[in-house]
Amino acid sequence: MVDYIHIWVENPNILAVLKHPLLYESFNMLVGSNTAEIKGKQVRAVHKNIEFNIIDNHYLDIKGSIHKYSKGGSNHTDFSFDDLVFTIKEFCHTFYINPNQAIIKSFEFGVNLSLIPKIYIDAAIIHQTTQPNIIDFNGSGLMKVFCHQQYNFKLYDKSAEVRSNKPILRVEFKVKKMAVIKNVNISSLFDLLDLGKIRKLKKYLVKPISEIIFCEIIENRALNTTNSLLYANASSSNYWKKLSIDDREKFKYYRKKVNKINIKFGSNTRRILISEIEKKFNYLNNRETFNCVISPKLTHYFPRINQHFIINKSPYLNQIL
Repeated sequence: MVDYIHIWVENPNILAVLKHPLLYESFNMLVGSNTAEIKGKQVRAVHKNIEFNIIDNHYLDIKGSIHKYSKGGSNHTDFSFDDLVFTIKEFCHTFYINPNQAIIKSFEFGVNLSLIPKIYIDAAIIHQTTQPNIIDFNGSGLMKVFCHQQYNFKLYDKSAEVRSNKPILRVEFKVKKMAVIKNVNISSLFDLLDLGKIRKLKKYLVKPISEIIFCEIIENRALNTTNSLLYANASSSNYWKKLSIDDREKFKYYRKKVNKINIKFGSNTRRILISEIEKKFNYLNNRETFNCVISPKLTHYFPRINQHFIINKSPYLNQIL
């Protein structure tokens, strides 16, 4: 489900982060071994695919794949709501972060489907009136990214990306501006612990599929001359883009006509995708209740910094005391 995430932590304990036993060696290259004084405006450390940036000695910027963080560097396996909650709790506990104060700037969520990627990626021509950016994984697979102002929608060959022998189609929604999901009421890491809010994200995976024009492999003899010509043109995103500019009503009419052709003569790619997305999404978030009660103040949740550093035997214990 949730993968890449970018958060901005309000009022972090900068000194504790700088001298954290899991981060200080990376930070020391820029900070120095005997001081917490930051040289320059930004310092950076990386731990388990998560990047920590301290900016202006006052702000903590964190970004990376929380899925990879949890699964040892890979993100082609399933990542359920249970996994998400456990990972957020562990991450916040480890790095002294209050999830209420970890403001989400952007994030990605999606599902991995056991479908042959090429069939569905090739068939996806245009989303609304947006043509895809196409990325080639060294000739072994494709990614189509439909880029919008507030979000990106992706269909890509995950099996080619991770070199898996099993077919994996990744369907993913990237939130670039949080306003696009304002109705879900997610703004912080704490909100991602709410199963009700997570479940509301399903529509953002399903709705774009219903808006994509798909062009399948259909035998010409199944279509009359007029429909055969239309379907030949329909396989080009340039055709749809030009039509949307020249004649919006004709664009809508032909889009409906192509959809009807797919339903009558094709395999109805859209219906299959929506069905598989819903099944996988429900499977990953099927807990009616989840025993993850975290106090909004989190006063019982975090260990004292001194205790944590004693347990981890940080060489900078005396500097933190």
